[in-house]
Order: sequence, then structure tokens, then C-alpha cells
Amino acid sequence: MKAKQGLAMGNPTAHARAMQAKTSEALEVLEAVVVTAGLVAGNLVLFSPLRVDNRVPPAPASQTAERP
Repeated sequence: MKAKQGLAMGNPTAHARAMQAKTSEALEVLEAVVVTAGLVAGNLVLFSPLRVDNRVPPAPASQTAERP
């Protein structure tokens, strides 16, 4: 409540504190977005090779085609 009164009265220190709080909150949000994007990208890079299963070789084409 005092900070709002200080802003209404033109108190520069209260205004500076409010701006600093907004800036630090914005930096925290930006940091959270960057960290989350890094984690998602890391998971994509690390685990995308698991999407291809090279353990079982594919069957030859002659066995998969039906014979008349």
C-alpha cells in the first residue's frame, strides 16, 4: 500500500523499487523460458536416435512381396 501511495505522490525511490521488481520478474520468466527450451531441445537431440530401431534388420524385399 505504501508503494502505491509513493507512486501517487511521485516518490522516485518507490517507483525505482517497483520497476526493479518488474524487471527482475521479467528476467525470471525469460530465464524459465530459456531453460525449458534448452531442456526440450536436449531431450530431442539425446533421445531422437531411439526413434530408429536398428536392432532388427528389415526383411528382404523378395520375402515381403506376394508370389502369384
